[in-house]
Amino acid sequence: MFNKPLYNDFYTYSIEWKPNIINWYINDTLFFTATNENLKKINNNYNWIFNDRFFYLLVNTAVGGNFGGAFPNSINYIYKNLPNYNEMIIKHIKIYKTIDGYGEIKI
Repeated sequence: MFNKPLYNDFYTYSIEWKPNIINWYINDTLFFTATNENLKKINNNYNWIFNDRFFYLLVNTAVGGNFGGAFPNSINYIYKNLPNYNEMIIKHIKIYKTIDGYGEIKI
């Protein structure tokens, strides 16, 4: 989809959120679509929850879990011995509501 890694430049990430579909784009190219139907293919017990509650936008570099297991003395080792070069630079964030938009936007 892209001719260079996403970490080498600024990109425009977009989300179109409508009552029964959510589309994600990178530089105006559709990257992923979520609907009740395609999410049920992943988990048959899934029920679409994106119309009946409030949500918020969280932008960060957080990763979590225990993938690969825990590291012994990880807090002492990782933070003292590895360079701190991870960062996410955000040029701007824009939030739009279409004329026929649904829901409510609070900033």
